[in-house]
Amino acid sequence: MRLRVPRKCPLTGPKRLKHSSPAASQKNFISRGRTLSDILPIVFFGHGSPTNALEDNRFTQCWAEIGERAANARAILMISAHWCTEGTMATAAIDLQTIHDFGPIDNRLFSLSYPAKGSPDLVEDVSDALGLADADLERIRGLDHGAWTVLMKAFPKANIPVVQLSLNMNLSPKDHYSLGVKLSLLRKAGYLIASSGNIVHNLSMMDWQSKGGAFEWASHFNKSIISAVLGQQHDQVLDYGLIEGSDKAVPHPDHFLPLLYTLGASQPDDPISIYTNEIVYRSLGMATLVFG
Repeated sequence: MRLRVPRKCPLTGPKRLKHSSPAASQKNFISRGRTLSDILPIVFFGHGSPTNALEDNRFTQCWAEIGERAANARAILMISAHWCTEGTMATAAIDLQTIHDFGPIDNRLFSLSYPAKGSPDLVEDVSDALGLADADLERIRGLDHGAWTVLMKAFPKANIPVVQLSLNMNLSPKDHYSLGVKLSLLRKAGYLIASSGNIVHNLSMMDWQSKGGAFEWASHFNKSIISAVLGQQHDQVLDYGLIEGSDKAVPHPDHFLPLLYTLGASQPDDPISIYTNEIVYRSLGMATLVFG
């Protein structure tokens, strides 16, 4: 049982305990004769405001450090809070448009692009793992800001292909977690599994003038989730609605659900690193978690 200490960013939280995770079959990958690579980490990015894409700050510096660790990924599977659908879908375009899915926060954002390519191999492997049909593949959509704002800091050359997986809003938290379990075999095929959201995400209560500190309910919820993750008490994370303050910390599940894919794809012996475990504007959690 190991705790990995990031070189630049602080690690917080108690010692980890073990959890059990169903073993995933590698049959499809091996049968196509693909060479298995060293197992890559799994990442949950706390993406925060889109303006992070314009800045060089403690959050983006940590994302860059994480990118260095996964620079040999053959492709990236990204699960973002900003693609919510009625069924589970995956992008299948080769040329991925940069989606500017936000309001006039800062006009400079609209000039940014992230010209990563898609990955037919990863699309095929995700489809095999999750049982996706051709109708579940989106051949036009590109990357939303939950994906590209962190990827352009972690992988600024945009030289690693990307496939994005949607959040099926008809599924329960346990169902989302189970999809993560099914995706875990991608790690052994040299793919990076990444998700992007926020543990605490309440825009309506954000205090843009705040210089520090969090609402008590936001701090309590964030600490409860981080403690459960580090203790590998995944059932407590799945039952996040039972935690005091959850109604304010997670007024809508879209930003919390990506974390469940990360947990589902993790393994009992993964060291866990917690980067930038803080809350900004009093109600926006910026914790980034790395497993492996």
